[in-house]
Amino acid sequence: QFELWRGELWREDQPPTLERLDAVLEREAARAEEELAPAIPEIWRMEVQALRADLRGWLQQREQRDSDWTAQFVELSFGLTPGEGHDARSCAEAVTLPGGYRLRGSIDLVERHASGALRVVDHKTGRIPDPRPELTGRGEVLQPLLYAMAAEQMLGETMTFGRLSYSTLAQNYTTIDVPINDWT
Repeated sequence: QFELWRGELWREDQPPTLERLDAVLEREAARAEEELAPAIPEIWRMEVQALRADLRGWLQQREQRDSDWTAQFVELSFGLTPGEGHDARSCAEAVTLPGGYRLRGSIDLVERHASGALRVVDHKTGRIPDPRPELTGRGEVLQPLLYAMAAEQMLGETMTFGRLSYSTLAQNYTTIDVPINDWT
């Protein structure tokens, strides 16, 4: 559900707040409960509360560690049908990377640092792979690099970092930054 309403949390005029996060979560949980009709309501409520705890922790961690970064683009997609929840700068055409490789996807977040540096962020809800990926893992963790290349093509600006953000308490809100340079 987070993917469906993340853009509402990241408004240009203000950063996310716990109150806005709770309001959006309540609305989306009610909508999903109506649509899915969970068999055991108590388990549903416990899962929603677990999601609330993860989201609140993620937001608090973000405010502590990354207050000098501002969201620029949310759900910046390329090669996908633009629509609700996608950034206005999204494009329906796939991005062509050097070597002629065509790429389709959706970048969770592009942020700008107070210094002007840009980074792409890919939010993860699963486990951190073992061994921990530092650049691309064993070739399975390509989002930071490929998404940075796609963002550079789309926006005409240089990305400085790619980030994997493990956005759950179970993963201790771990972030892995990947430098974007000629070598990587």
